[in-house]
Amino acid sequence: MRSDIDFKRGRLHVQRTISGRGAVAPPKNGKDRWVEASPALLKALRSHLETIDLDGSVAEWSPEQRQMVFPTTSGNLVRYPFFLEKVWKPLLKRAKLSYRPYHSTRHTFATWLLSDGADLRWVQQQLGHATVAQTADIYGHVQPMGCGHGENVRPRLEARAAWVLILVRTSIGSLS
Repeated sequence: MRSDIDFKRGRLHVQRTISGRGAVAPPKNGKDRWVEASPALLKALRSHLETIDLDGSVAEWSPEQRQMVFPTTSGNLVRYPFFLEKVWKPLLKRAKLSYRPYHSTRHTFATWLLSDGADLRWVQQQLGHATVAQTADIYGHVQPMGCGHGENVRPRLEARAAWVLILVRTSIGSLS
């Protein structure tokens, strides 16, 4: 929902998930969290929301439908089977990438952050892991030894986020 985007503080509120059947529920661990959003992501979200506003106005969506960040072209919740077939698989094809589960993007994100020197505790918070040990068990092998304080993380993350958002927006736009 739009209320989950805090443009002023540059963060997103992760407090719900949508099942394949369209049921809205709390995250897997039952806890909400705030995650940092890069300026590139926030810029792309602003632009995307302007497009959604226009779509909603033309299609006469309800006020509730207009609060969604990524609705279908008919103003409904995007369910996973729809996302998989209409967005994810075409996106991979367009990018000339072999199939991989969407959940793999989470692992790629964490791996990129840690290989660029991000602090393990910060990555744990971004992923919503219960403990830093859980994050270390899964991703500790990619964290460079004796690295600095992650000064390379922000610029690389911005560039990668911008690339991914361009691909996603292009794929979603092609559904209209």
